[in-house]
Amino acid sequence: MSIGASITVVAVGAILSFATHVHSSGFSVIAMGGVLMVVGIVALCLQIAALHRQRQMTAAEVQPPERTVVVRPPSEY
Repeated sequence: MSIGASITVVAVGAILSFATHVHSSGFSVIAMGGVLMVVGIVALCLQIAALHRQRQMTAAEVQPPERTVVVRPPSEY
């Protein structure tokens, strides 16, 4: 799940929890909104952790190995 999808799930859960006044027997819309918010927050945390790990791996690979670079002076025409 992407970061945008996680935020969307949290927003839908908040709408179901705080902005609806539906009452039914055997199904709680408020509880379902709470579950969606928790799932969205957990997914968001996991996605951010995965991006952080990916950045660390990419930064470690980008650094050049230690070596001596010889630069030749420009030739005169």
